[in-house]
Amino acid sequence: MIIRLSIIYAVLFSLVASPIKAGEVTGTVTQILARSDGFHYVYTTGTATNKPACATSNFWAIKDENSKTGQHQFAMLLTAYTSGKTVTISGTNACTRHANGEDIDRVWLK
Repeated sequence: MIIRLSIIYAVLFSLVASPIKAGEVTGTVTQILARSDGFHYVYTTGTATNKPACATSNFWAIKDENSKTGQHQFAMLLTAYTSGKTVTISGTNACTRHANGEDIDRVWLK
């Protein structure tokens, strides 16, 4: 009985503790685009890893450019572009803002 509980706890803990695989790239921002419909997206150098199947294009999409988070992400990406600084973008593992570009979860300006 104790062994079974130990196994169940170990399995549950591994499910909760395992990180969600999402796309990530480190490089410099090469292009920032803002369309008239409000869609903001960026291209970077570097090779993305762990991108979801829906992310067939090389751009990264700001999920909600009207939110404070989206505005902060855009400002950080614009800063990275103008300064030439390296940035790491981590995705959400989803393509909700655009069908073939992964939504941005985090931006690290280095």
